Amino acid sequence: MFFSSGSKLSLSQQQQQQALLPVQRTESPTLLSRKVDEGTIFGLYRTYSQTSKPAVNNRAKVRSDSKATVTRQDRSCSKIDECTKRSLIKEEQVFKESEEKCNSTNNSKAHLKAAQNENINFNNKAVSNSRSAVIVNEVMKNNGSKSGSNTAERKRAMLASVVVESRGKDSLSIEENDAIQQLERAIAEDRRRNLLNELSSKPNKPPRKDAKSASSGPPSIDQQKDNLVEEIILSPEASSKATNNCSLSPYSSKTLSVSTNEEQNAASVSSHNQTHFVVVAIDFGTTYSGYAFSFTRDPDNIHMMRKWDGGGDPEMHNHKTPTTLLLNPDAEFDSFGFAARDKFHSLKPKDAKNWFYFEKFKMTLHRSESLTRETQIKAANGKSLSALIVFAHALRYFKQHALQELSDQCGTQLLDEDVRWVVTVPAIWKQPAKQFMRNAAYEAGMASPQQPEQLLIALEPEAASIYCRRLRLNQLIPDAVFKQKRSLLSPPLSEFVCDERAVCEEKGTRYMVVDCGGGTVDITVHEIQDKQGSLKELHKATGGAFGSVGVDAEFEKLLENIFGVDFMDHFKTKLTSGFVDLMTAFEARKRSATTTQTTPSNISLPFSFINSYKKFKGNSIENAVKKYASDEITYCSNLGMLRLQPSLIQKLFQPITREIVQHIQSIILHPHAQGVSYLFLVGGFADSQILQQAIRKAFSQLVKVIIPQGVSLAILRGAVLFGLDPNIINVRRSRMTYGIGVLNRFDYEKHPLSKKIVRDSIEWCGDIFDKFVLVDQSIAMGDVVTRSYTPAKDGQRYTVLHIYCSDRDDVTFITDESVQRCGTLVLDLDSDSNNSLRRSESSASSSVPAADNVQNQRRVIQTKMIFGDTEIKVMAIDMSSGKTVRAEVDFLSQ
Repeated sequence: MFFSSGSKLSLSQQQQQQALLPVQRTESPTLLSRKVDEGTIFGLYRTYSQTSKPAVNNRAKVRSDSKATVTRQDRSCSKIDECTKRSLIKEEQVFKESEEKCNSTNNSKAHLKAAQNENINFNNKAVSNSRSAVIVNEVMKNNGSKSGSNTAERKRAMLASVVVESRGKDSLSIEENDAIQQLERAIAEDRRRNLLNELSSKPNKPPRKDAKSASSGPPSIDQQKDNLVEEIILSPEASSKATNNCSLSPYSSKTLSVSTNEEQNAASVSSHNQTHFVVVAIDFGTTYSGYAFSFTRDPDNIHMMRKWDGGGDPEMHNHKTPTTLLLNPDAEFDSFGFAARDKFHSLKPKDAKNWFYFEKFKMTLHRSESLTRETQIKAANGKSLSALIVFAHALRYFKQHALQELSDQCGTQLLDEDVRWVVTVPAIWKQPAKQFMRNAAYEAGMASPQQPEQLLIALEPEAASIYCRRLRLNQLIPDAVFKQKRSLLSPPLSEFVCDERAVCEEKGTRYMVVDCGGGTVDITVHEIQDKQGSLKELHKATGGAFGSVGVDAEFEKLLENIFGVDFMDHFKTKLTSGFVDLMTAFEARKRSATTTQTTPSNISLPFSFINSYKKFKGNSIENAVKKYASDEITYCSNLGMLRLQPSLIQKLFQPITREIVQHIQSIILHPHAQGVSYLFLVGGFADSQILQQAIRKAFSQLVKVIIPQGVSLAILRGAVLFGLDPNIINVRRSRMTYGIGVLNRFDYEKHPLSKKIVRDSIEWCGDIFDKFVLVDQSIAMGDVVTRSYTPAKDGQRYTVLHIYCSDRDDVTFITDESVQRCGTLVLDLDSDSNNSLRRSESSASSSVPAADNVQNQRRVIQTKMIFGDTEIKVMAIDMSSGKTVRAEVDFLSQ
């Protein structure tokens, strides 16, 4: 309960107040009190009531239990104002009246319910429209039908409203405000738990169709006039590469359509159908990973993950855990993060060879030129395993860890449909890598091909941008602080810190986000479009593989130059745990390095390193360092440490910081990025003071460089916000040009003779690149590209089209040098016989009425490629029957 300062209560009044509390089971209520200021005692009195069955003969027992409750009550309750006393006295009178009614009739249950309704009506009139009053109303609505079950919740909510109304919302202390928010969440979760119990007793229902999709009809005449129709046929190369029963008819049509707003919204809503009440985001990083979550009823309160198993590194944050996975010799999960690293170090060398230890394995998906479901990942000790199994184990660990924490907070087991999952990926990843991560999440049980909307793939710089958009000025220190004395700042620093305005709140504000992570650096440029904060992407998300692991690579090169490449390779593969210890020691020194550092950085060499080098080379570590002949590195033999001078540490950073600065510069000078006002530096690598100084030195004269607090958690927080509102970024730019190969009528003026094909005395040009979207093209959320295809044979079960992509927009043929095949579009023509809608992992449902007078026409399958989201989606319709055809874009079967 919450108590406010005011007139003191007498003992009799306290007893009257306690008489209103429900009868408890065996649990004793817990009183948590804390002194906030003079004359104010703030406490949270949590009670858990059960639905009681009142009876006339139990009146004596009720009085006895009430007295026992008063005895347990702390006698030092704080003051309650006169308005509160009158409310409590009035409620007591109503309660007594209900007792008298119960005594005067045998139908005690009905009378008690009527008295309870009187309580509800009284409180609805007495409590104002504050947020605590809203809590009261919610409790009445959900628990009012259960006799005696809402008394404790009503008391807690009413006393919370007393604090707010008697002293004002702005005068509450931090502890009081946090406790009220916890009460709101507890009541919201109680309501959700009741709903879950009701749903669990009902049979499963098929997914609901979106209202707009269900009511949509055939396109209007005006819309048909806006469509441009042109006769084309498929490329023979695309058809020949398909299986015999997957070829297409040489007669197909192409329709370029501009989707209406209703169609865009329908596609967007259908792909983000809300059946969840909590969003869990997983920042799957190259070096460190973590998760956060938020309830949809309280979106502004983002909960970070609990302390990880295995503790953490000294001198390093443990908001995240290392992206390290340990599997036993049977490839079964053993541990993840700190626990995996500690367990692997404890294994004997001969046993460790049989285990699977993976670290920094995320970039395998980016480096692989031909990523498939069978792609292998090599463990640190040289053993290989399916990449899909490795990623699935890691994601399953996060799922189980997050669900356990949510269950502890909610007090109940969550159902699959209660959670929306968000997994972050670098912006530079191509579509195959995104689909691979989605498939791994399916294997981990986060979602399924039948319910793909439960999982969202978020781009890391976009998530960071969403978070930065909401930053307040008082959360930042201007870049000018680092360039001049605070006494010379204008306006004064005190005014800046007290300013609660958002950094980017005005329409038209343009800003850049530079996400510097462990493996990649991703950059995006956004513009605020309206007061609601919708974002438009001005420059396509771009970046490169120059994250903090590049500094590790420079350190490894230094060791190879000193001790030899052959020995370092031997040490990595044969004594893997020792190599991990060595790189962990360097990681701590790397994070603490600064441009103003004057003392050397000491890095302890594992005993296995010293001993194995002497056996392998027949020489000592000290002689090898002396032979290297550099004043910037020495060896202390009595401590077993390498000492690196500050100048050498900074040299290890230079190649990476140079690439980052050059890439940012190329984007700032791009015409699409003109007018950028802010540059936000986020990501784990952004914690490095050396990188911060390099960015400020290069760009502080062009833009305002802002480094928020907790830069390593910016992506995680932004990913949660993205999961709560996936449409926040409503305009994106395509990273590639996508299309298929087709045949067009041969034109002697523009087509080469080598592409000429003659069929049925008609001249065609083969290998034409039919482009869906162009690279760097601005695409709104839900933009649809429509194509119509005709199967080559009656009774054909599947149709397969090869999808091509290029990083250029001026390509003409699919055989051009910059064009490569990146995936396939698969149409399951046999699926339209089922009237129920079936969606694949990359399809969105829709329904279109059957066309008129098509019995004598060839079968036409209309496909709609949906762009503008973080993933490409597709849906298909049999125009002759109006039924949905199962369709999917597969980027992993090239």
